[in-house]
Amino acid sequence: MKAILAIVFAAGLVGVMSTPVQEVKYVYKPNQCEPSDPLIVPPGIFNLTLHPLFNLAEDSNHQGLVVAGVSGLVADVSIIIITLTLNFEITVPSIDADATTIDVSGYIDTRPFTALPVGNYTGTTTGTTTGIARVRNLRVQGSATLFVNIIGNRVSVRVLNVNVFTFDEICLNLGADFQIGGAPVDWADLCANFKGRFDAEWGNNQLKNQLVEKIRVTANVIVGRYTLDELIDLIGGGGPTTEPCLAA
Repeated sequence: MKAILAIVFAAGLVGVMSTPVQEVKYVYKPNQCEPSDPLIVPPGIFNLTLHPLFNLAEDSNHQGLVVAGVSGLVADVSIIIITLTLNFEITVPSIDADATTIDVSGYIDTRPFTALPVGNYTGTTTGTTTGIARVRNLRVQGSATLFVNIIGNRVSVRVLNVNVFTFDEICLNLGADFQIGGAPVDWADLCANFKGRFDAEWGNNQLKNQLVEKIRVTANVIVGRYTLDELIDLIGGGGPTTEPCLAA
């Protein structure tokens, strides 16, 4: 059996090495596509599971969710096929979000970082004069080593490196009725001190490595849905300069 798997793997490797395209690249620049900005999200139920970092329960819902600044987002992603190395850089100059009402529950777990409260969360939020979320000059840059399971050809992230994670401001204000870990959150304190606390913990390599590992496990929830061919098609699939316009 091992000999058969070795032959299959060798044949696949030869096929990859013989392909003329050694790198596929995807650059998402919605400002080139003239998307709706602000983005008006249709009201209704929404949920998201990114275990172990974050969960938005299935009974969560919103009314009047509006996100401004999406036209400035740029995601630059490439895969070097021969080494199965993925490089990425994401920049977000400015994002502002608000909603008429958000009624949500779930959990958030960014431990060992303490800049953000962790635990189960629940609450109903109404729009505020400051908005419910604000991001300024976010930049994330790094690389990942991928692994392809021979059985099923599914992709996973074996090693994740995040070299840069910087921002000028990340601020949340989900209201007085919103609780995380069974306690209300001092949103003013969080907004005023989040950057300083995050930067200090990110500068601690032990804490940073533990958080990056948790992000790697979370990334596999998304990446694991794709085969290598599907991931290449998603990223571009057409060569080193493909820049598709994906905005609706």
